[in-house]
Amino acid sequence: YGDHRDLHLSIRRQRQMCIRDRFISTLDLIGESLMTLHSTVLSRPQGTSTAPQLSIDRADFDTIIRYATAADKREVCGFAFVRKYGPDYFEVIPGSVFITSQLVAPGAAQPDAIGETEVMDREEEFEEAGIYRLLWHSHVGGSAAFSSTDLNAHQVLSASTALDAMFFMVVNNRGQATANMELYRPIRMGTQLLLAVLDEVEAIDLAPYQEEIAKKCHAFPPPPQPMTAIPSSPFGDDEDDDTRTY
Repeated sequence: YGDHRDLHLSIRRQRQMCIRDRFISTLDLIGESLMTLHSTVLSRPQGTSTAPQLSIDRADFDTIIRYATAADKREVCGFAFVRKYGPDYFEVIPGSVFITSQLVAPGAAQPDAIGETEVMDREEEFEEAGIYRLLWHSHVGGSAAFSSTDLNAHQVLSASTALDAMFFMVVNNRGQATANMELYRPIRMGTQLLLAVLDEVEAIDLAPYQEEIAKKCHAFPPPPQPMTAIPSSPFGDDEDDDTRTY
């Protein structure tokens, strides 16, 4: 992704709060709006039952996919900004997706000097602390997974950046995507994220459906109990037999 040393000047590190120290309650921020959101999970880390979650609005995700499709057979890259809502919950700030001036080649895309300045200017628009960068790029026609080239670029970036953390996303023109988060302080650690697209849906009154279910749905009857064999009498089954010996 190019030389990001100017993009990640140490003075800008002061504008970020460490991911491990910042906590904002999800419910306090979005409250009842959770009742009208539906999420579609695009990627889930393998071999783990829990993982940090990154959510993105459907409109913003579709914007990234349109850029990827419009680029045809070339890769394209861009940025967005991420806000933290809880210990393991992050969200792409709605409306923050954009592309920068960049250098492209078959199988490669990276911001140029003008593009790096664009990112810094956009970042200055956020007055709050705890805003993180997300660098996304496309694999048009390929798999939505980080290649070895991508991972090597992340390694180079980790050695030059002054940021505490950064997010990465790779997409293809079929609407598939994968996202990673990397912590740079105090040591470098990376993890794949559970990536979910949020759709706003109309609130629905479920009462009529619940009434219909109560009328039409019945519990299965209990299975028949197996018959218990009656033990035979040691004196035989003939109750009229008077030849028994007592």
